Amino acid sequence: MSDSDARFDRRTVLDILVNVAPVGILLFFTVLFLVYGSYPSDPVVTVVQVALILVPVVVVLLITYYAAKAVRRDERAGGAEIPPGYSRADAELSSADDDD
Repeated sequence: MSDSDARFDRRTVLDILVNVAPVGILLFFTVLFLVYGSYPSDPVVTVVQVALILVPVVVVLLITYYAAKAVRRDERAGGAEIPPGYSRADAELSSADDDD
């Protein structure tokens, strides 16, 4: 198994943890609709309503997975002198400001 397929470390999970809230909210409303919803006589309407909630859940989960892969890759590729989320240009700007 390659390094890119390895499980995410703690820092990467913390970086993407912000996406748990929207997924939780969407799943909550899906369950709420399915349990307490007044179902229309047409099952197609029900399927469309549930799909309108579940499609964004799938999209957010996919985006979160690929974001985690990108964060992990960039953290490994970056040097120790530049923190994750910053570029070399940002590091050069901050070191130039420190010299004054």
